[in-house]
Amino acid sequence: MAEEVVANYHATELELYAIAELGYNNLETDLAAFTAKNTKYDAAFVTALRQTRTDAMALPDEEARGAEHEILRNKLVNEFLPPVLDNFNDLKGYIKDAWANEDPKPRYEAAGGTKYATAAAKNWEDVVGLNDSMTSFITANAVLLDDPGGMPGTFEVKVTTDANNFATNYAAFMQARETGVARGEKVTANNLLHEELMNVLEDGAERVFRNDAAKQKNYVFDTLKDIVSPPGSASLRALVLRNDDTPVEAANVTIRLQNAEDPGVVAPPITVITDAQGVALFENADPGRYDGSATSSEGSVTVDFTKEIDTGVNARVTVQGDFPVAVE
Repeated sequence: MAEEVVANYHATELELYAIAELGYNNLETDLAAFTAKNTKYDAAFVTALRQTRTDAMALPDEEARGAEHEILRNKLVNEFLPPVLDNFNDLKGYIKDAWANEDPKPRYEAAGGTKYATAAAKNWEDVVGLNDSMTSFITANAVLLDDPGGMPGTFEVKVTTDANNFATNYAAFMQARETGVARGEKVTANNLLHEELMNVLEDGAERVFRNDAAKQKNYVFDTLKDIVSPPGSASLRALVLRNDDTPVEAANVTIRLQNAEDPGVVAPPITVITDAQGVALFENADPGRYDGSATSSEGSVTVDFTKEIDTGVNARVTVQGDFPVAVE
């Protein structure tokens, strides 16, 4: 298994892009001084630097990847799940007619009935199992289902087609959820941007303006970061849901800012309790990448997450899991 790509920059993505913009603006202003020290610094070189930034920004960020995942989930719910449930209910009718003198329940269960309720509640693996059970049952009992069950000749094809459509879109949904590859590409592009930017800043601070303290500040990463990202300039809205999309009230949502420069230094946690809509709002947060968790009120279920929040951005994250229903 390939190792996860690790960010080499101690900033959020938007901070990195803003810092690079400031740094390259300063470079263009001082281009003559840079050229006097190294002839590689010309207009074409600056254009290439800016292109690296543009390329990194063009790759989908965490929000875009999350949106794709949500779009695919909505398609599963609204487009591909209903035909599967309809097929099972139709199949129940054919079973009842084919074995008119028997209790139909055992055959309903053999056809996937034990998975129906959880499939209807959007347990996707049970939808797959329901499709498999229906397909197997129809194949094994096609003669009786046709006559006297009254099953149309096109029904078996419909079940197979709907099952394949669901499986195809479920695979896309899961791939969108597993964002490791996409995130790796994004971080790799950001690392290249950071490397090129730091080379410029190092030349500016240590060579071009090493005897000019005022100018040096324009080429110090942390100084530029403080300009684009003052403390407390971000927020996070966490929505906690059960797997059936109902909100989880009174859950404890805790976030802790990662320390990219020194992982051994642990930031204090911040905890907010969700309201009746399942929302925990963290206001005036420092920009950065956060480790988080949502825990049900009685502590039986915890779902972990990570989220990056940027300066001036009202970030959002949905945390979904098998949270219990509150007992009155």
